[in-house]
Amino acid sequence: MISNYGKNLFEQQTPYLQWLKERKEIQEIRVDAIKGKHIKKLPFFSCEDKVEDVIKESRDMLSEADFILFYGVNGFLDQHAESFFAEYFEKHEEVVIAYADEDCLGGLHQFYGEKVQETEYACKFRFGETQYYRGEPWFKPDYSPDTLGSFFYFGNIFAIRGAVLADLVVEEKTLSIYEMVLALVKKYNNAGHIAEVLFTNEVKMQDRLGKIKKIERKPAKNEMPVSNESAKEENNALCKRNDDNNLISVVIPSKDNSNILKRCLLTLVEYTDYPYYEIILVDNGSSEKELMCIRELIAQIQEDYDLKWADAEEPMASLSIQHIYQKAEFNFSKMCNLGAKAAKGELLLFLNDDMEIIESSWLRRMKEQAQQTHTGAVGAKLYYPKTAESETYRIQHVGITNMGIGPAHKLAGMEDIGDLYHGHNRQIYNMLAVTAACLMVKKERFWEVGGFDEELAVAYNDVELCFKLYEKGYFNVQRNDVVLLHHESLSRGQDTSPEKKIRLEQEKALLYKKHALLRNKDPFYSEHLVQWKKDVAYSCNYLYPYDKINEPRLLSKKEIGKLPREYQNKYLRKLRGDNLSMFEIDQAEVSELEGNVVVRGWYVMRGQDNALLDKKLLLKNMESNEIYEIKIYPMLRYDVEALFQEDTKKVNSGTKNVALAGIQCMIDKKKLESGKYQIGIKVDMGKQLLLSRKICWKRDCIINV
Repeated sequence: MISNYGKNLFEQQTPYLQWLKERKEIQEIRVDAIKGKHIKKLPFFSCEDKVEDVIKESRDMLSEADFILFYGVNGFLDQHAESFFAEYFEKHEEVVIAYADEDCLGGLHQFYGEKVQETEYACKFRFGETQYYRGEPWFKPDYSPDTLGSFFYFGNIFAIRGAVLADLVVEEKTLSIYEMVLALVKKYNNAGHIAEVLFTNEVKMQDRLGKIKKIERKPAKNEMPVSNESAKEENNALCKRNDDNNLISVVIPSKDNSNILKRCLLTLVEYTDYPYYEIILVDNGSSEKELMCIRELIAQIQEDYDLKWADAEEPMASLSIQHIYQKAEFNFSKMCNLGAKAAKGELLLFLNDDMEIIESSWLRRMKEQAQQTHTGAVGAKLYYPKTAESETYRIQHVGITNMGIGPAHKLAGMEDIGDLYHGHNRQIYNMLAVTAACLMVKKERFWEVGGFDEELAVAYNDVELCFKLYEKGYFNVQRNDVVLLHHESLSRGQDTSPEKKIRLEQEKALLYKKHALLRNKDPFYSEHLVQWKKDVAYSCNYLYPYDKINEPRLLSKKEIGKLPREYQNKYLRKLRGDNLSMFEIDQAEVSELEGNVVVRGWYVMRGQDNALLDKKLLLKNMESNEIYEIKIYPMLRYDVEALFQEDTKKVNSGTKNVALAGIQCMIDKKKLESGKYQIGIKVDMGKQLLLSRKICWKRDCIINV
């Protein structure tokens, strides 16, 4: 077992290299699709290159080609690239332009961190005298018009049908590569995505996003400064500017939160420079004391901020604030629908009462996006408030992805520094869903899909609304140039109790019952990114053995009888060495939606070489005393390694190789009898010695199956 420790450790530190090995095996067996095809390859340096400088061929020569494959000069094509594009165009006759994923070459530590050591198990790529590793995969979304309008996310590899390109080049020869692509997608309203890594940059590049105009916005008058590099609205090349003075109805659900609501309303009227809006407060039963405070707050704001706009053609006479008061059980969807029915505006903005406005032009930019003919819901970037420990804002929301485990806020909790996963915190991105904490939509489109689903009273109602808009053919948009502070869940608290977790699972199940075709599917989040475990970053979805469903084995009575005893007497435990077992369970629960039992934790035996341990998870039925055994595969836990760092450094401690001490078992619920289970672990040290087997039970950790 010790001989595999280094190999297992390296593999767990380099998931993308393991993904490449697995993918290579799939690609090798593919049928060559380029026979009989006429393919022209054209290198380009930048998406700002002029078409006339890149394409020298005549119209007739372009027309004869089945397709023209464009690729960056600072990299190389995968050996199967032409075959993939030929196959794709053959299967999708309606598509005239397609693009693929890419990665780049660099040093091992650049991609995978200083802890990863060079090893004979590594797959290296030699260029000249230098050896490189592949890393930083860019798994791109499917066709995303607003993302493309924000920056050239097609990147370094795309192809266009020859006849289509020939016609365009004759008409628009002075265009840049980027402008040419924008013209094509505007005309044909589609683009194909080949979800394969078919281009590799020769060196790691700090910025491969193509044409990005990063503008550091300066606070306007009466505007709080924001530490944020954002693209202005004109950066979205597909977003038409609209200067109409459309009325926006700001719907704010709130109950018994006058202090929180006060900050939301005061910052809204103080910093928002767009004057044409009304405010609709929907209150489902504030107490008499709170009701009085809220009414006094409304009266004071209307007196202080009666808005008159001398330079407007049709100035608002005053700031309109409605207060709809109806005692009822909390139902976020119903409250929002009630506010929408009372709205006079063409546009609806749903806003949580725990939001804080921190810049002036946010509402204009959301309005401009929401008015586009292809747009469904529009979301904003939300920050957590700064803390004493950090001067940098942390992200609370930059869009929702629909992972295998369900809807998830990506990049949540990460510091908003630099470009995180190709600008997902900076650029305008199409997303499958955005949060209703700050969501704008045209009123007619909102009612076209039936508004918020009132069966989803608490969770996933915003996701369900976005699902409906997507299914109607609209694109939901995350505007990362619109930034607000979110004092999250101050209104009703965090969902941490067992009852709330059960309700959350039930509402998630209902969401997918209503939208079965979107279960485990998100066109704006690649299937090659993490799906089946919590992950806020955009990590490669390589499945290790512990990520896969494990088969439990029911032990016979004879095997149960041979299990070592667990001793409670501390002196006896010390004498037997049982006290050296360090065993923790971080998570033990049943996911009703996936139908799996999930157990996560770690085990370390002090004074031993942990690479030699053979570990099995045990689940003991507390009623029948039946015991199931589940194999534990090595799992990297840097946090556990850090816990035992001092112990492993001691010369005579004997504690070694603890980095792979993690436990993760995914068990099919149907393979277990119903009942309450205790969790335990059985350890075999692999020596023919007395007391070489240990057993530990977590008596305070029970799973209800």
